[in-house]
Amino acid sequence: MQKLKRTAGIFCYMLGGILLVFYLATLWRGLHPSPSVEYRMYYLDQQLAFWPGENGLAIEPEAVLSFGPDCGPGQGANHLARGEWICAGETGWQSRNMDSMLYFTARAGSQYNGALTLCGTAGQTVTLYADGEEAGHVLLSGGEDTLDFACTVPDSGLLTLSLAADSPITILEMMFS
Repeated sequence: MQKLKRTAGIFCYMLGGILLVFYLATLWRGLHPSPSVEYRMYYLDQQLAFWPGENGLAIEPEAVLSFGPDCGPGQGANHLARGEWICAGETGWQSRNMDSMLYFTARAGSQYNGALTLCGTAGQTVTLYADGEEAGHVLLSGGEDTLDFACTVPDSGLLTLSLAADSPITILEMMFS
């Protein structure tokens, strides 16, 4: 009987030790999360308008991203910053601010050329910044205009594009090459 009590006591202490290690590991993971870039930007930092899915911000050369009138998640809309773009009905996504962001991921140090199709007011100047450095600019004609640009992905692997304009613009499509 004494041996059974002693065995049960040892078992309880071992179980308690295992649970303690488990709870400490869970606490550590909770304090130091390591989610994907997409998860962090959408759920934790709340920077993205729509959930892009795992690897949903990745740049795919020669793929055309449409920012068309469907105004929901999918294609280009997954790359838009939360609160900076609104659905402009039949034309697509329109900037709410004079400085609106788009996000992409790629291998650090990769260089890309791109083309962005925009629509805005005639005579309006639009400048594109890639991680704070000017990547291209265009003077809009009032119809559809193309802004050609070149950029390099920073060491973090997250490319932040910022469109600066003096009045709202509408983004139609984008392509990287």
